[in-house]
Amino acid sequence: MVIGVAVYLSNVRIGVASAIVGDWGEVDQNTGLGVIAASEMMIIVLFLGVIVLQIGLVYAHYADLRLKSNFIINELKIENNALLKKLSGGKTTNQSEVKSEETKSSGSSTSTTEATTTKKSGKKSKKV
Repeated sequence: MVIGVAVYLSNVRIGVASAIVGDWGEVDQNTGLGVIAASEMMIIVLFLGVIVLQIGLVYAHYADLRLKSNFIINELKIENNALLKKLSGGKTTNQSEVKSEETKSSGSSTSTTEATTTKKSGKKSKKV
């Protein structure tokens, strides 16, 4: 922003004043108009850069709010499930948990699970 104002004050304002008076100083009219046009293009590019940075800032704020809200919702769901489980005396009330317990109790699960445990010596052993 400051650079855009500096370019305006040093090039465009002086060039417009020279065009009004008709005194171009050491350069001819075409060169003076070229400097004005180039300065205006630099100002446009600088201000578009500022606008793009502002849009990026707004998007980052939006994305941060979305991530935080998703995190809070997931935490509340976990807490809600824990409270429901505690209030129901350890019985599950969630449909997916009920189905997973039914498959565990019926023995229809054919896959074996392996868990690794760490002993005091730091060696890992597999438990089937």
